[in-house]
Amino acid sequence: MTSRLTRRQRRRVSQTVQYAVFVAVVVLIAVKADWDRLQNQFAQQRLAEQLFPEIITTALRNTVVYTVSGFLFGLVLGLVVALMRLSSVAPYRWVASVYIEFFRGLPALLIFIFVGVAVPLAFPGTEIPGGTYGKVALGLGLVAAAYMAET
Repeated sequence: MTSRLTRRQRRRVSQTVQYAVFVAVVVLIAVKADWDRLQNQFAQQRLAEQLFPEIITTALRNTVVYTVSGFLFGLVLGLVVALMRLSSVAPYRWVASVYIEFFRGLPALLIFIFVGVAVPLAFPGTEIPGGTYGKVALGLGLVAAAYMAET
């Protein structure tokens, strides 16, 4: 005679097995990790102390530059796309709708990879103006334009 488990009992057994597997994986990682090497590679306090004041100012400057340039590019492109979406010409509306849905549907990280890797591979010899700043501004602007055009 076989005993059947209720739905609640099956769920409890399933959760218990999942927790056991999770704990086993964490313990395995903790045991197998080379902690000395990790500490040597990632936890160097004196290196952090040497970099501390200027790494914060550099990061702050880059954040402000990326934000402002991405916002400005996104605002200009978003305005154009929004006007296209309101146009009485059907192909403009279609292109704007596809653009908005495409760039809102993809994660921004994929857009950065596309702008930084795929565009230079597809068009060799063509460089995006501004170097890294230009690539980041373009990626942020493409994503921001889709959201601004939608709203």
